[in-house]
Amino acid sequence: MSRIALTGAAPAVSRPFPSWPRHGQEEREALLRVLASGRWWMGDGEEVLSLEREFAEYHKTRHAVAVTNGTHSLEMILTGLGVGYGDEVIIPDYTFIATATAVLFVNAIPIPVDIEPDTFCLDPDRVEAAITPDTRAIIHVYVAGNTGRIDRLRAVAARHHVPLIEDAAHGHGTSWDGIPAGNHGRAGSFSFQASKTMTAGEGGMIVTNDDSLAENLESLRNCGRVKGKPFYVHEALGSNYRMTEFQGALLRVQLRRLRDDVPRRHENAVYLDRLLSQIPGIRPQHKDPRLTMQGHYIYAFLYDPDAFQGLTREGFIEAIEAEGLVCQESYPAVHSTPLFARHQFGPRFGGGSRALYSRLPDYAEMPFPVAARVAGQAVWFPHRVLLSDRQAMEEIAEAVSRIQRHASEALTRSRTTVNG
Repeated sequence: MSRIALTGAAPAVSRPFPSWPRHGQEEREALLRVLASGRWWMGDGEEVLSLEREFAEYHKTRHAVAVTNGTHSLEMILTGLGVGYGDEVIIPDYTFIATATAVLFVNAIPIPVDIEPDTFCLDPDRVEAAITPDTRAIIHVYVAGNTGRIDRLRAVAARHHVPLIEDAAHGHGTSWDGIPAGNHGRAGSFSFQASKTMTAGEGGMIVTNDDSLAENLESLRNCGRVKGKPFYVHEALGSNYRMTEFQGALLRVQLRRLRDDVPRRHENAVYLDRLLSQIPGIRPQHKDPRLTMQGHYIYAFLYDPDAFQGLTREGFIEAIEAEGLVCQESYPAVHSTPLFARHQFGPRFGGGSRALYSRLPDYAEMPFPVAARVAGQAVWFPHRVLLSDRQAMEEIAEAVSRIQRHASEALTRSRTTVNG
């Protein structure tokens, strides 16, 4: 008789989770409003400007600069801060690749640092040890919307006079001790890519309380133009990083949804933490009591195969998905990706940049034991899972517990699949 869904039992999760992206009449009306206006470019319309005001108000910053995507936002912040050729930028070894490639795209050198085993975010002690006279910035990533030890990172950055950049692509609505993301460093970067907790398919936002940096970013976004000057006067080297009015209109509605979604995700995650923490071999991401609100792009936990009779993470994910859950793939450690392990940077550091290329660390040989372990053990649920109710959280915990109790069935199925 089957006791887990993978081998024929009824799934533990009784209902489908909410779909993503969510949209309705408000989004439809917003898009049609822009369509009918004929003002589709942010230079003619009001949607992007309104989004910037509303996003800055929500995150309690003085400025918000809407851009094409969350990768460009990181590149722009680095450029706006004057980071360039040969400068070193500290990044976590556990992050999406864009955190690292943004540094390469300004001809600077990414310096990966290991992470904390409980928050999966930058380890402040290792950051301080990695700072050199060439360090020009620290990029701190809010993994799953978690701030990590942001107070200690702020202190390290201040002590060494190095700008702290918040990569909050996972952190819409996150706050530490009541202070929203984007207020802890010189600037914060957000993404509106399709999977994010507010989305227009693509798009990004930079928030800052630095008036001069905001002015630089606005010029950089708009081909080097300066407010109040003639249209074809370009006073700086910029590019076209402008958001469209369609995206702005859509994201204004998404921001209104976010205000209700963030507390729901946070509350369900706290409840799920409590349930899963009772299961041996499952370790949810740590939440510091001062983490007032976690935006939760994902729900992340560590999985120990030894507590599940040796069932691999891949076997566990197969079993958990059969129970009605949905999973996302975890990031690999940055240093282990072919791009960094083999220095496959193409023309970026070729030709005249040979001297810089020779200064790159041997990433494949750098020790990052914590990041490697987290990358190998992390299991992610997408944020839409947290938009359900408490009953769904209880069913998730029951699904995990069921697999643990009957891991032998999953192991038999995995061996059959491999051998078959």
